[in-house]
Amino acid sequence: MAEGGGTLDRVSVEGDKVVIETLRDGLAEPTAVAKVRQMAWVTEGQLSHLFDPAANGPPRLLFRITGVPIGP
Repeated sequence: MAEGGGTLDRVSVEGDKVVIETLRDGLAEPTAVAKVRQMAWVTEGQLSHLFDPAANGPPRLLFRITGVPIGP
């Protein structure tokens, strides 16, 4: 799971319990994640710059897609 909070998390459901494991933090407002083989590719959208540019200024360029090894 990748959402604007800055982390990539693995969410596992085991019966009626949920386990959340942070795989990477410090991302620039991640917006999506795609799993390709043993990698998670996370887009950093920096949406706060779009929704409130006066308060947040211009985004940090270049936009990034970050690869995170996730194992088997």
